[in-house]
Parts: sequence; structure tokens; C-alpha cells
Amino acid sequence: MSFNTNEDTDAGQALLRFLRGPGDEPVPERIAELFAPGLAPEAATRLLESPRLRFRAAALLATRLGDASRALAALEPGERMLILAFDATAAFARAASFAGAVWHAGRVRALVLRDDIFAFEKAVQFGTGARAMALRHSDLAHPADNTKEPLADIVIRDGHACLAAWAASLPEPIAARVRLRFPEGSQYGEALRDAANTGRRCRILRRIATEASAP
Repeated sequence: MSFNTNEDTDAGQALLRFLRGPGDEPVPERIAELFAPGLAPEAATRLLESPRLRFRAAALLATRLGDASRALAALEPGERMLILAFDATAAFARAASFAGAVWHAGRVRALVLRDDIFAFEKAVQFGTGARAMALRHSDLAHPADNTKEPLADIVIRDGHACLAAWAASLPEPIAARVRLRFPEGSQYGEALRDAANTGRRCRILRRIATEASAP
């Protein structure tokens, strides 16, 4: 399979940015880890912003991330669309919100009072879409969702956990690029240790991929 990398198209530009390196607005902490262990995030940001060094720095990152073109071509179309959408920071946040809402769909469905629904949609980023996604894909909800924590607090946390499990299932050159989008403190490693729920988390992302990739 081949891709259209015509830079005159939005899709072509997103693909080229994905293949060349970390993309726009990567999380500084993740970039620093790629450059060198212990490098300060501020130093990594300065390297990428330096007129003299940024091209060499970007080339180094692209080399360390590996060639993702063949792996990307082998993915299902919905997953490929979602990964390329991550070039925009909002797309990653939207995917986390949607996935977390599906994970907690049992509790989301229990919101029946107008004030409760409004409060959820206001508290959760992309809340209206997240609620719609939870209602549409409630068959994938976690069956033992009996936590007493505030729903808005745990939707994004568990959305990140779904994204982490799904990213770990992708070929490494793609997974490495997706990891760059995880915000600081998103407990990426903890999600990977939750092996019992990995399959369900991955199914959620694959189910919602096409919808979550649309702005």
C-alpha cells in the first residue's frame, strides 16, 4: 500500500510530519527522554527551537524513532487516521476523553438528570462527544466499574490508560511517536502493568478510532 504524500493536501502534510519526526507540539518531557536520559525538558525544547540546531535535532529524533512508513501502511484505516490526527494536540485529548467515557460507560449511562449530564459535559474535555461515545459503545464498558471517585476525574485518567495499552500493541516506530503525546503525569507505565484489562482497552481504541480522529 502507498500513501499520498502530496504536501498540498492536509492529509499529506500530516503524514509527512508523522514520518519525519515527533510532529508539532510534542510533550517536552517525552522529547527529552529521546535525546538523552536525564536531559531537562527545557533543554530539549531549546534544541528544537534553535535556528542553528533544530534541523539536526529533528533528524536525530527521527532516526531514533525509526521508519514508520511500512508499519503505518499495515494498520487498519481507522487506527491510521487516528494516529495521523495526533499531529494536532487536541486530537489526543479527544481520544483520551472518548476512550475513558466508554470505559466508564456504565456510570455515564446512569446520568439521567439534566443537571448531572450538563455537569459531566462541562467538566470533561469534549464532554458532549464523550457522553455520546459512551452511550454508543457501552458494550465495551468495564464490567466492574464500582469506583466512588468523581466521574470527571477518572475519565481522562482511564482514557490515557486505554491509549497506553493500545499504543503498546502498535509496531514500535509508531508506538514511539504516540508515546510522545502522553502528557506529563499521565501514568503511562502504570497502565501497561494492568495486563488483565489490556485487551478491553485496545478494543475500545480500535472501535472509536475513526470517530475520535474527526475534529
